[in-house]
Amino acid sequence: MTQTTWVGSTIRRIAEAIKEERGGRSAQWLSDRTEELGHRVSRSAISNLEVGRKSGVDVTELLLIAAALDISPLQLLFPDLPNGEVEVLPGKVERSIDAALWASGERALTQESEESQERADISVRQTMMAKSLRLVELEDHVMYAKSQFDASDFEAAGGIQQQQWWDQYTRACEQLEWHMEALGLIPRSEEKQRRRRAALEKAAVRNSERLNRARSSGDD
Repeated sequence: MTQTTWVGSTIRRIAEAIKEERGGRSAQWLSDRTEELGHRVSRSAISNLEVGRKSGVDVTELLLIAAALDISPLQLLFPDLPNGEVEVLPGKVERSIDAALWASGERALTQESEESQERADISVRQTMMAKSLRLVELEDHVMYAKSQFDASDFEAAGGIQQQQWWDQYTRACEQLEWHMEALGLIPRSEEKQRRRRAALEKAAVRNSERLNRARSSGDD
């Protein structure tokens, strides 16, 4: 593979990983999340990267987008972790986990030893443990937000408190489902995502109507 072809292949791999990780969320959503982290990556930059109109990605963009997606930058560089092959340098094909270990300073690209394999296996286990802990954390967040929503006083402050807990609950559910999809625990489905968005929009309308009725009653 020529240098030019390798560069294009690397950028396409990163772009496809970004699109896959954001799932049904829009490029505008991702852009807004990067701004919340301190520096906006524009919607057009994200869209152009994903469709191949952008010929490169800055390190700063890669870091911000990975953080916005709540994943490691290495998961965008080497999305087929742990054992998928990747051309990490022109003509240099490695297992994704070996490329990731090299990128993190854990080993040399050409190193082949039982020790390096053991470190790779440990790294995989640590990665899976971290993902599992994140899953438990998100499940706890969903349960807590739901309990607070159920316990909140709808009449207090015109229902604003309950609306806030509902918003937190729905966001927590979305984050949990996205994380489960990323782990392969549940399948990704465009139809499923469409139904989920429709259900959330319908629920939001119902809560907005209840909130308006509560405020109207307070005005009377």
